[in-house]
Amino acid sequence: MAVKELVWPNGVGRGLSFRQETGKREQYTAPWAINVRNQESLTGRLRGGSWTPTAASTQVGVIHSSGSVVASPGVTAPGSSHAADCIYRDRYIRPVSQAIYASRQGTYTDWSMASDLSDATRPFVMQLSEAGELGGNIVAMIPHKDAYMLAATSDSLWVVRGDPTLEGGLQNISRDVGMVGPRAWCRDHLDRYYFLSSHGLYTVSASGDGVQALSEDIIPEQLTGVTDANTVLEYDHATRSVRIYIPTAAVSWLFETERQAFWPFKVGYAGSHIAIGPLRMNDGSTFGRLLMMHGITAASSANVTWRVLVGETAEEVSANAKAAIEALVASGSPTNIHSSGTWTAGVNHRSYPRARGLFMILLLSSAGAWGWEGAVCVTEPSGKWR
Repeated sequence: MAVKELVWPNGVGRGLSFRQETGKREQYTAPWAINVRNQESLTGRLRGGSWTPTAASTQVGVIHSSGSVVASPGVTAPGSSHAADCIYRDRYIRPVSQAIYASRQGTYTDWSMASDLSDATRPFVMQLSEAGELGGNIVAMIPHKDAYMLAATSDSLWVVRGDPTLEGGLQNISRDVGMVGPRAWCRDHLDRYYFLSSHGLYTVSASGDGVQALSEDIIPEQLTGVTDANTVLEYDHATRSVRIYIPTAAVSWLFETERQAFWPFKVGYAGSHIAIGPLRMNDGSTFGRLLMMHGITAASSANVTWRVLVGETAEEVSANAKAAIEALVASGSPTNIHSSGTWTAGVNHRSYPRARGLFMILLLSSAGAWGWEGAVCVTEPSGKWR
């Protein structure tokens, strides 16, 4: 007989790790979830519960390093209004296909390229390319104070340092990683930038240094290959998290920067679900039987429906749990459920599922606001696996 403790996982990932030893609280990931996330605790315990996501905000105006501002480029401005239009070094910056046009410094309506070359405040035009190259179509531009401006195509990242007409320069940061849309980026409280490329979520400093991939080894199948130009990233200072809104995807994502945890969410959906596990029920060569399960929800929690899934492999039970959550979100009936019940708020009565398998997952669901403290599972050996 063994007593196994289940704690709230640290995000959703592709890894199929499981809880084996009693009393350990190391970080691990869950196979799937919707509208849940970690909840910090003063006692340092790893708790979790429901999260109600809101829609992305509607940006109005022109991008500025201090936020969105109202500015007009005048009737002689090249091209048409672009979501990446920005103000940098007191110039109105506008992308037009492969070109970046900059107005006269201090005069957003002056776009004349006939000014004398000795005039450092003159308008100019540039591309994201080095000598002898043809630059790609501009997707996004991010001004940072008057020092740097990050600029991206769909597959390259660049930084403009200073003013190109006054000893400034252009440097390539990456020829593989770009941005999927003009608003597919955000800035945190430490002036670190996060952006979504077709390869996944990345972070970079304002100067272009320290480009780092954040999602490729965790959830590549969900955050790679995104091409939706309407993707929006927003940073929430209160929770230190990045919200990734992908309108055409089945789910959007929340990334907790301190825990490095990813959580899927769905705007407009009121329920919440999480698959906790997979948990090895005995050793690698012997079936286990779940004799008893004791779950504890928060004192003010809504009722939580628990479901137990069992299988012969971690892959099997994880796939079944993900399919069950997707069925619940679609208002369908989940399959491959061994047993289920309801936990009310506080210390709950014990449940006796009598489930047998090599691996198990505990699936928690609720339509209300709920919080979860933990669960204890008691298992025993139940025959050799052949």
